[in-house]
Amino acid sequence: NNNNNAAAQFSSDSSHSSKTSSREEEGDGREDDTAVFVQEHAGGASARLSVFAIVRSAPWGVVPFVLSMFVLVEALQRDEWVARLARLLHDVVGDNVASAVFGVGWLSILACNLINNQPMTILFTRILLHPDFATATPDTRVRVSAALALVWGSNVGANFTLIGALAGIMWNKILAAKGVRISYLTFLQYGLFTMTPVAMLAMTVLFLQLQFL
Repeated sequence: NNNNNAAAQFSSDSSHSSKTSSREEEGDGREDDTAVFVQEHAGGASARLSVFAIVRSAPWGVVPFVLSMFVLVEALQRDEWVARLARLLHDVVGDNVASAVFGVGWLSILACNLINNQPMTILFTRILLHPDFATATPDTRVRVSAALALVWGSNVGANFTLIGALAGIMWNKILAAKGVRISYLTFLQYGLFTMTPVAMLAMTVLFLQLQFL
């Protein structure tokens, strides 16, 4: 009996040791596979995405256009055009919330597609903060309405034409490099069709909130 018990114990220990060794070998194998996978993919990524390749592929052609728009905004500031536009906007808006929402909203959308939405936002912000508009418009609701309409217009206006936002210009350049051509007229047609009712509805909702809430 003692011999049988010893044999059974030895068999159990051997089986446990064999399973443990098998798990360790399997684990070592997985670790080796993981290391190989990481090394292969890390090497492939560095080969495919070098810093110089990324820099070369950037759409540098849009930089002069965008910088020139910021220069234009600064020139308007220095030549007193911001003050003149502030007085003109005050004459258009007056003390009316609806005029502030729809007037600034549509003017900012139009300006987006003439000078790009980023320089437009800077220009209109300077106009709204200029004393000839801010001080001459004592009603806080009107000033807030104009500011919110500007925020809305700078975002929505970018979707009417390709030059409305820097993203649109870069997107078009990337597509052109890949052989996909989208004309400015085609984009404008889709933009007018989809964004005009969206802009009108959004400005109406904004007006109703400011007027009655």
